[in-house]
Amino acid sequence: MKRSHEYDSPVLSRIVSVITVLAICICSVCTCLTTYKMTQLTTGGGSSNTGTNTNTSTNNGSSNASSSATPSAETPTAANSATGSGSNNTNSDASAAAGDGSDPAAVLAKYTEVMNNSKKAVKTFNKKEWQELPSVDLGNSMVTSIAQPIIDKYMTPEADAEEQSHDKPDQFPVIHATAGCLLTDASAIKSASMKDNGDGTGTITLVLNDEEGPEPCAEGATSASSNTGAVFSPISKKSINDELAKISAIKVNSFDLNYHDCTSTITYNTSTNQVTDVNQVMNISIKANVKVTIATVDASGELIDTVHIYNITY
Repeated sequence: MKRSHEYDSPVLSRIVSVITVLAICICSVCTCLTTYKMTQLTTGGGSSNTGTNTNTSTNNGSSNASSSATPSAETPTAANSATGSGSNNTNSDASAAAGDGSDPAAVLAKYTEVMNNSKKAVKTFNKKEWQELPSVDLGNSMVTSIAQPIIDKYMTPEADAEEQSHDKPDQFPVIHATAGCLLTDASAIKSASMKDNGDGTGTITLVLNDEEGPEPCAEGATSASSNTGAVFSPISKKSINDELAKISAIKVNSFDLNYHDCTSTITYNTSTNQVTDVNQVMNISIKANVKVTIATVDASGELIDTVHIYNITY
């Protein structure tokens, strides 16, 4: 049964699943190839990791996965909304005053103002979360073709995303933090854009630079220990290790997480400076060295996690 994970742990189950499912798939495929009973893989090959959702693409940690996302007409992904170049604009002050621009510092200042104002005033909101699977490559075409449908079972596509209702400001981005944005360093921004939509709303998009193993904000945090954690809600490495330790079928010797092109797009009321819609996309390249029952393998995957927050009331 596909379920959304707990909201205060946005990507924990997915990261664990990427590592676990790839390892189990490889182990299962190799076992079946050895015994010439490949059809056994079509039933329950990945069933030992229940209640989690994954979105994987073993493309050697490629950072172009966000371009593979297919936007919905109703809820476009934030990754496809970024238009800023991230370069300095000599007219940034005038542009910011007019409601548009691409100067990272000016855009960040406005984003922070709007998100902080919204975090303090929000009463209720709805949220959906889903994953995308651009492709799978396990280094062998036969293994890949067999493993693909097994990994697909752990996906939650946008059409199947569960609508969740929340009434706690603590669960509004940035989760657990006291503010809606804790990022203060504009050099952490890869690109930025800000525009007035001409209908009483504005749109702001931030795309962050790559970051290895960023940590999330602690409960009640007034500052962030990572740039990604200052805008999004990554998962701590300790939490991942704790979950992996519960799985006896595999031993993870090491793993690395690279968060890249993480994109937050907000629409807000220009009169009240309150957010009306949030789209956040975290792209995570995962590499792991995993020991399964018959071998030690190098597994890699691309997790694309999209969060849409809407129906926000104040």
